[in-house]
Amino acid sequence: MDPAIRRFEKNDGVPVLEISQKYASWDSTPTEADIQGFYSSEPDFFLVAELNPRIVGFIHGRESENVPDEVLKEMEGDKGRLR
Repeated sequence: MDPAIRRFEKNDGVPVLEISQKYASWDSTPTEADIQGFYSSEPDFFLVAELNPRIVGFIHGRESENVPDEVLKEMEGDKGRLR
């Protein structure tokens, strides 16, 4: 069975925080404020994977304008998308 991908909802905060604290490789331990900040800053780019109705993963993205071409080349992307 494949997980369902959907937008983050405010009540997803605790399971997303638990996953991020266990698996994320950020410089510091994520907090509830970090998770809520992701949602507040870019709600359309904060998605969760849900399976049997448990949150099993998440992804957070951010829209950026005027990204220098050299950065896009390093990320193997171009204007409007990354690969």
